[in-house]
Amino acid sequence: AEEHLFSQFRLDQLQVIREKRVIKISVSEKISRVIWESQGKQYVVDENGLVLSEIAPTPVVDEVVAGEEAIEASGLDYTLLRPSMIFGPGDDRNLSRLRAFLDRYHVMPIFGSGENLVQPVYVADVAAATAGVLLRAGTVGKTYTLAGPEPMAYGDMIDTLAELAKLTVIKVHV
Repeated sequence: AEEHLFSQFRLDQLQVIREKRVIKISVSEKISRVIWESQGKQYVVDENGLVLSEIAPTPVVDEVVAGEEAIEASGLDYTLLRPSMIFGPGDDRNLSRLRAFLDRYHVMPIFGSGENLVQPVYVADVAAATAGVLLRAGTVGKTYTLAGPEPMAYGDMIDTLAELAKLTVIKVHV
């Protein structure tokens, strides 16, 4: 029934609905400590995790920001985590889907030059960061960007995936 309830909303509307539900439940159940995983895609960051600029507003970005603001204004002891593209074993909904696409088509559309930077983060590193902030009182009210060790160009990431999968992939720049 809950899944049907959410089917009436666009994806960009679900972010703030989710935060408001978590806040309401946390307050009613007297849960005081919340570790909230948001999305890192609303910001451009440098190799040290320093926010360089905000990405132009879109409905999704607006809802991510609104959801974060709701958590920050909730009165709960929160820590906000903003992981970049998470990857790991199984269907990580990121690199595993790219790999499946490459396996099937051997062609990858690349928007623009392919030089835009990505910094995928391993799922175990996200889990360790989550546990780490939960155990440290000094993290309350703070926001952390979680990213992999090195930024890489999107086109290079596709090359790396193809190489690891032993695939020949044609990149088509659009």
